[in-house]
Amino acid sequence: MIYWLIEQQNKAFTWNDLEKGKFKEEFFSAIEIPMVVHVLWVEHLFRIPFAIYKEVCSIIKMKLDTRVYEFSNLSYRLRWFCIIKKDRKSLRIVYSLKLLNRVTIVYLRLSPATEELAMHFVKRACNKILDLYMGYNK
Repeated sequence: MIYWLIEQQNKAFTWNDLEKGKFKEEFFSAIEIPMVVHVLWVEHLFRIPFAIYKEVCSIIKMKLDTRVYEFSNLSYRLRWFCIIKKDRKSLRIVYSLKLLNRVTIVYLRLSPATEELAMHFVKRACNKILDLYMGYNK
């Protein structure tokens, strides 16, 4: 059954980063994160070691191409750095969210998006496998 489903719905699956897209805003509105009143900040970035500079640039370019990153002129800038993944070859970008966590209002109930998403599946048959290609940028 799974083989048949994958064969029939092959174009619906994402097999690499370039095939990933975004949800259409007409169906899924943007989520606003509540924050306390605060002063805008710009954190100075860590230096990128010369040995990994080209690879970091290619990761950032790929994220721009796949629309994970967008160009912006906002006043915020968070620190980030790279670590080596478990395969000991490729890099992963890690974001320091310390300042963002200080000003974000904690919402202890389910997020509105979770409730809204669940309502789309009311009275519908759902397949248990929702994401075969796991991405880090959720």
